[in-house]
Amino acid sequence: GAFDYVLCLSVLHHFLAKKDVWKVLRMEEFASELAILRKQLKRLRALTADKGTCILEMPYEYDDPTEERKAVDFEILNEELKAAGFASSRCLGTWDYNPKHREFKDRIIYVAKAS
Repeated sequence: GAFDYVLCLSVLHHFLAKKDVWKVLRMEEFASELAILRKQLKRLRALTADKGTCILEMPYEYDDPTEERKAVDFEILNEELKAAGFASSRCLGTWDYNPKHREFKDRIIYVAKAS
């Protein structure tokens, strides 16, 4: 079935061999990983009822946080969510969590609305 509210918290990156989601979104060498991510986003849309809301938390992991955080554009996933069938999507920003893990990872929250 489909649900009015769908929560997808720190799940989608586990389908990917490359955990640096922002690299998967931007680099041609990870096209097969991007195809997997897109398939999962379409599944999320199918689970979200029309007029429903999907809350998505996506961890962005880094090998070199100091340099790589400069290159990340968290808004790119919004376009992927729209391409998956959501009417709109917005990035709410970072979720504050364990400071020890934050050194090499950001956890970003998105809200996607179904049409």
